[in-house]
Amino acid sequence: MTAWERVTGVGYIGGDLEMADERSGYVYRGKITSITPNGVPGQLAVNLQWLAIMSLPNGLLWSRLERVEPNFELMLAGEATDVGDNRITFRAVLISGDIASVITTPVRVVFFPQDGSSLELEACEGRTFAHP
Repeated sequence: MTAWERVTGVGYIGGDLEMADERSGYVYRGKITSITPNGVPGQLAVNLQWLAIMSLPNGLLWSRLERVEPNFELMLAGEATDVGDNRITFRAVLISGDIASVITTPVRVVFFPQDGSSLELEACEGRTFAHP
């Protein structure tokens, strides 16, 4: 089974998705509620329970991202690889959803399995961030 095929398996539901936008310096992360192939090779619909943002290199504090629906579609822009601990990474372009209007360049995406590293919403407690 390829890394890309594994991403669509149930082992990543309840895990985290992280997207790094190197151009803007922002990293986004949220809890995965569903991953669905949309019928086009290399495209996935992803739904997150919530979405957090961290600005690099300024900080290590996550803030809950407000005014952005955490549901989007992405298109694989490079080969998916397993980077250890069942984490799958690849480059992607966001093609729909609120966040696609904010992130307009390819991003590095990491899927964390449900039993892997996790960012809990409580870690964002008291901090919010609203994209313009």
